[in-house]
This record gives sequence, structure tokens and C-alpha cells, in this order.
Amino acid sequence: MYGSSRIARFIITFLEDAGYSVDALVAVEHNDPAARYAARADLPVLVMRDFRQAPFKSLAKVIRNSVRFAALLRRGFPRHRTLYCNTFATLPAALIARMLRRRCILHLHETAPGPAAAAVLKAAIQLSGLQVITVSQAIKDSWGLETAAQVQVIHNGIPDLDKSYAATGDSRPWDIAFAGRLTAQKGFHVFLNALRLLDTPRHRGAKILILGGCLPGETLPPGTFAGFTHLQLDYLGERPDAAAFFAQSKVACIPSLFADPFPTTALEALRAGCLVAASDTGGLPEALQGTASTLVAPGNAEALAQALAAKLAGTDPDGARQNRAQYEARFTLQGFKARFLAGLAPQQTRPAPQMKAAILGTVGVPGRYGGFETLAENLVRYSMAQHRKEADLTVYCSARAYPSRPARFLNARLRYSRLNANGIQSILYDAMTALDAVRRGHNVLLLLGVSGACVLPLIRLVSRARIITNVDGIEWQRAKWQGLARRFLRWSEGLAVRWSHQVIADNQGIADYLRETYGVTAEVIAYGGDHALAGSGVSPDDDTALPARYALALCRIEPENNPEMILTAFAQAGQPLVFAGNWNNSTFGRRLRAQFGGHPALHLLDPVYDPAALCRLRSNASLYVHGHSAGGTNPALVEMMHFNLPILAYDCSFNRFTTEQQAAFFTSSAALAELISSGFDDTAAAAALCDVARRRYRWDRIGQQYFGLMQAETQKTRGQRRCR
Repeated sequence: MYGSSRIARFIITFLEDAGYSVDALVAVEHNDPAARYAARADLPVLVMRDFRQAPFKSLAKVIRNSVRFAALLRRGFPRHRTLYCNTFATLPAALIARMLRRRCILHLHETAPGPAAAAVLKAAIQLSGLQVITVSQAIKDSWGLETAAQVQVIHNGIPDLDKSYAATGDSRPWDIAFAGRLTAQKGFHVFLNALRLLDTPRHRGAKILILGGCLPGETLPPGTFAGFTHLQLDYLGERPDAAAFFAQSKVACIPSLFADPFPTTALEALRAGCLVAASDTGGLPEALQGTASTLVAPGNAEALAQALAAKLAGTDPDGARQNRAQYEARFTLQGFKARFLAGLAPQQTRPAPQMKAAILGTVGVPGRYGGFETLAENLVRYSMAQHRKEADLTVYCSARAYPSRPARFLNARLRYSRLNANGIQSILYDAMTALDAVRRGHNVLLLLGVSGACVLPLIRLVSRARIITNVDGIEWQRAKWQGLARRFLRWSEGLAVRWSHQVIADNQGIADYLRETYGVTAEVIAYGGDHALAGSGVSPDDDTALPARYALALCRIEPENNPEMILTAFAQAGQPLVFAGNWNNSTFGRRLRAQFGGHPALHLLDPVYDPAALCRLRSNASLYVHGHSAGGTNPALVEMMHFNLPILAYDCSFNRFTTEQQAAFFTSSAALAELISSGFDDTAAAAALCDVARRRYRWDRIGQQYFGLMQAETQKTRGQRRCR
């Protein structure tokens, strides 16, 4: 038994309760083991030199310590088959135990101090088979251990509060509590700045509790707590029972500036039924997931003050009960004991593979570009909503589209490529990100589009990753592709179909084409469209320049979307049309704008990206016109089907499959003009289209289909041989 933390003391009890014999502790010298383990005076404490400091002093000292420990393990404890090591400082002891063929568990409570230490640990795991437990996903990520099968995440737990500390609701004497070191790293100065922003008549009489002390040898500057007019600050100094005071407070504030691996303070606040305002850093988002908590950017005093003010306003009356329930469900000591012993038990059977999926081929999330980006974003949102712990999800993004480059979006990890995700660079972008995903141990690759399919044979050769490709529309048939580009896209399509384990078609028409051309059966999974209704609750800030009643068209201004046919028809009929598109991005678009922009019935708008503005534009329309002639299920069409409008669509198999033939169809400007002039307004068809959308084009349904397919493919990785 090797350890020097409070968690180790809990674990001693867990092991003894489970029937393990704990005969000795091996502790690090600088941690004052005699004091830390005074409660276990019956166990001998064998003091070792500090391995964390030895590597920086001399190699000779490391070797001397290692030889001493090896002799101790062989002679003093020859029958002990399991070594429990607490913290990274004990890695040399863990490796010695493995060399002596002892089972060893390394319990990590700290983030990686640097890339060199992370590389050492990963090599140790790979070469020695060392079993590792981390207390949070944040720690696992910091060490770069995504690919290590021997690494488990086991959240800590803490004992429940003594009943004498219990207090609820209005009986809690303090409004806000801060407990911890009064240091910059713990965000104490940010907390004080937030309190000064709260020091207004609106919060007169609010009581603030501060517990904690400075680092040894440091003191607070004079007047630290002075200058508050309306708030009442109570500073009680350092208290051994500081955590219990959360039960006497309504809101706990945890403003850490550093990436605290898995802060016990957060668990103590949940245990006490406190509302929480905390920094969005380290393990705090993980600990506070699903709780009545507000996360703010580290160091942002203004955002922290707003979060505290909202908590004091009592806008979440059930938050205290919700947080206490989260503690009881996730962080009790008994729950920790069960999780730890389950992780400690030798695996009798090989566990089912855990899905580790990478989404490739998009610009990134949150979506800012097109249909695939919207798909990727909503798959992440579905994963988050379903609390899919078994889904380790990574989305690859183009760094050019995201200057701030956040590390995560909801529960998905984000990785960035410097290449452009569109244009000629998309080939390298898709190929390089796919290879990186394989290198990082992803066992499911969801490739959106076929640009990077040239790398799939290599991936099949060198890895066991399962490849799922959404082939999009029949891209090579689009009019904008000619010559070499068209031939390359058709070749890429063939590679994608041949070398993918599963092929997804977003439309039955695409599935029929793949079956007839390549002899493969594709999974048909469309797109969701209900996200387009998200702005329907906003105030109707109508554009007075638009007519009261109009038809609407939305698309990229490309020949296969037939914008010229639509404009010609409405100009002939003299009926009002609002048409939003990227007119200035091509010679074709600029010509159409110059030709039709002056017509009184036609309103040519630039692209509308704001969701609320786009929702208003759609909601105020009386008719939707869809000119797409290629590309399978088009996201713009399924989004409009949720708005209960009649739809005029270009007559092709894709649009007929998408609408279940409930739209009216046209193939020429004359046919479209005739439909418009007849006063087409089929409310029954509009209701039928809306019913189709609600039945087939909801993101919860689409997410369920995608994750079901990825999970099924994950199970096929067990025992799978590489393609030869």
C-alpha cells in the first residue's frame, strides 16, 4: 500500500472491508506520514525518499531509491501480489512492482505536469501493462491517456455530513460561502472583485462567509475585507470543519483559476445542498454536470457576479434538492467504495469494447457552415442530452474557422487542423484528421463526405477502427464539378463505398443509386430539422421592407439548385418572392442579382445566419420553394417542413422521397409560374408535410440512429483482424 492522501486513508478502509489484508504503508518522506496516518498507528509506515524530487536531483538517487524499494518488496513483502500506488510520484515503485510480476494500480489525482511526464506515463502503461485509475476525465485528458485501455475514470466520494450541521432553505444564515486557500490560484481575488460588483443596494444585507488562510509565510494585505457598504462579510479564518459551513450557506462559490483536477470543494457543496457558481475549468464541469450550477470563464469577475446575483435571486427553487440528490447519486463514500472495488477486481472476462468515436469531414462545431456541421453539432447535443457515458466523442475542426479554439463543446473533445476543411485542401484535411484519429485510438470513425476516402485503405490496413461514411449526395454529378475534379470525386466515392464498414445514405434515392452502382446496402439516415424552430419564441421583429405575404426560397446560388428557374417563374407571375442566398460568391450569382435584383416582386437577400432572424423569415412566409435537383436529403427542405407551409419542390427522386410526395412539383419555370399564378395554397399538404417532419426529421431520432449504428460497429472491434 503506497499513499499519502486522505483518499488513501479511505481506500485502506475499503480494502480491509473487502477482505484484503493491508499490512504496511509506504509513504513519501516530505508528506509527514506519521502525522497523516496517526489514526492507523497499528500499521508500520515505511518511509521512502520523494520520487517526485529525485529525478531532478540526480539519476544516481533515482537508481538508489529504486534498488532500495525493490529489495524491500522482495524481502519484506514477498507474498504481496498487489501494490496500490497513490499519485504520479510513485511511478518508479509501480514499475518495480511490475518488473517483479506484481499487480499494480496507479491512482492519479493530479494533472500532467508537462508533456514529458505524460510521455513517460504512456510508455510505462504500454510497456508494463500498468493499471491506472484517474479521479476525473479531465485528468485522463491532461495525461493524453485516451487510447489506454488500462485506464479507468473513478470519481471520488466523500462522507456525508453530520446531521447536526444540517440546515435548509431560509434557515441558512449565510447567502454566499467561499472556503479554501486565499490565493490567486483559487480565485480569491476574483471572488472579492465579484463581491464588489454585488455591493449595491439591491443586495443590501446579504451575508458572505469566507473561510481559509494564506499559504505559509504569507498574509492578506491590510484592508482586504474593507470598503463594503451593503454586503456583510464574515471572515472566520481557517477551520478544520470549514466544509460543514456550506450547510449553513445558500450559495457556494468556487472561482478557481487553475485546472483543479476534481475539486473536493464542489462535492462538499453538493453534499450540503448548496447552489454553486464556479469556474469552467479542470474537473469542475465534470463534477457539476447535471446540477443546479452556473459555470463562468475563469477570472471573469463580472460573469461571476452575475451568476451569484442570479443564485441569490432564487430563480431555481429546486436547485438545492437537485444538488443534494446529485451528491447522493454520484459522490457518496459508499458509492466511491463500490466503484473503487469494482475497478480493483481482476477482470474475469474481457469487457465489451467502449465506443471512442471521431467525427470527421466537417468545418467543426458549433456549426457555422452547412448541413454536415449542423449534423455534427446535433449529434454532440444528443450525446450530451442522453448522458452517454459510454460515448467518448471527438470532433475534428478547422482551426481557421475557430480562432479561439476551445478544447471542448458540451461533452465532446475538439481537435484542430490548420488545414481548410473546404476547397482543394479538404482532401488533405479529411485524410490527415482521419489518420490522427486512428493514432489516438478511436475505434469508430464517422466520416462525413468522401473527400478523404483516399486514406481509407491505409486505415483498414493498419488499424481495427470501424469506418462509417456518410456519402452525402452524388457530389460528382453537381454541375459545378467538371473534368479532373469530377473524376476525382467519383473515384473517392468508389473508395468510400469499397473501404467503409458501413455506408450511410441520407435519402432512399441515394441508397438506391449505391445499390445499383456498387452493389452495397446503405443505412438510410436523414437529417433533423426541428432545430430550426428554436427561435420561434422570439419577438416578431419583422422587416417592414418585406411584403406581408411572400414565398420564400433559401439555398446556395449554384446551377443545380435552379435559382434562375425560380426567379424567372416569379418574375413572370408577378408574385412576391423573398430569396436568400450567397449571390456575391460566384459570377453566376452576381449575374442573377444584376438581372433580377430590380424587379419589384423579387427581394434578393444576402445569406441569413442568425437563427432567430432566419426563424422569423420562415415563420412569416406563406409558401416555400425548393429548387435543389441533387444532393439527397437537403437540410433546408427538412427544416422548412417543420413550419407547416405548403412546398413547391423541383421534381426529382430525392425531393419526392424526402417529402413522401406531399409537396407539389415542377420541372421548369413555366410549370412553376403556373402553380404560383393558380394561387397554390394547399393547407392539407402543409399539415401532411409537417407530420412527415415530426415523424422522420427530429434530431432525437437521427441521433438515436447514428449512435445505435456506431455502438453496433464498436462491438465488432472485439477480436477483429486487420484487413490484409
